Amino acid sequence: MVLPSSTVHDVEMLLEEQAATFATINYIYVVDARNHLVGVVSIKEIFSQAPEVVMSAIAQKNIVSVTPRTAREHVAQVSITAGIKAVPVVDSAGVFLGVVTSSQIISILHQKGIEDALRHAGTSSMDNPRETILTGSIWTHVRTRLPWLIAGLGGGIIGALIVRSFEETLSQQILVAAFIPTVIYMSDAIGSQTEIIFVRALALDHKFKFLRYFNRECWVNVILAGILGVGMLVVSALWFGNSVLALVLGLAIFFTALSAVLVALLVPYLFERLGYDPAVASSPMATILRNILSLAIYFLIVVTLL
Repeated sequence: MVLPSSTVHDVEMLLEEQAATFATINYIYVVDARNHLVGVVSIKEIFSQAPEVVMSAIAQKNIVSVTPRTAREHVAQVSITAGIKAVPVVDSAGVFLGVVTSSQIISILHQKGIEDALRHAGTSSMDNPRETILTGSIWTHVRTRLPWLIAGLGGGIIGALIVRSFEETLSQQILVAAFIPTVIYMSDAIGSQTEIIFVRALALDHKFKFLRYFNRECWVNVILAGILGVGMLVVSALWFGNSVLALVLGLAIFFTALSAVLVALLVPYLFERLGYDPAVASSPMATILRNILSLAIYFLIVVTLL
């Protein structure tokens, strides 16, 4: 830290005397007499100026900073978005408290990447993901993997009950059962694509306009669902020669795809609004909801048209 009146020469002397004690020397932070952060100067800028130039003349006044309460993932995202190697931390009054260094930012991104991958794989949180993955005990791995598997089993039972309730329809239209995996797969594929993109969008900008994004994604997926639905209708009509069954399959693909998009957008957004990590919602929970909705929609269409 230096004062606005400090010269380039003063900063160079400071670096020569104390460089070994600094956690990072990417930037020089300029503070006033009350320790308020008022500017920042890159090291490159320091060494390109004349010795007599004062910090107030070359300091960047439009400062990107975070507070002690800022989530660590958001700190890392601030660094990436702003293109800065270190992020200053200030309190509500603008008093300079410290710096999140580049090595800490890399560590945060690495840790977050591991956590998101584990959540997407359907595991509960780990205190130390890296160590747990490599050297965790058998019981630790069982304990972290079991909860979502039990939830998935419950979802499967609900799905089986839905199928059972349409047993008579299945006995009359055996081909309906043959296309259950296809309907569920397409719902999962579209939903997973939408989820991953949306969760990353939330991570990039917590304050982005959700309604605009929601509207765009809905139109994108209406087009995708329409193309897939028409494709299924044409192929099944030519293959089986049953226009009603073809219409059922085409509509099922279309409407289950749209339901998957709604789950993919609304569930993570609700989690984010409630203060939870939206990545939690972009894995087994969403898969369970999609599968149940897909089966319900599929059989409702079957009963209505067949």
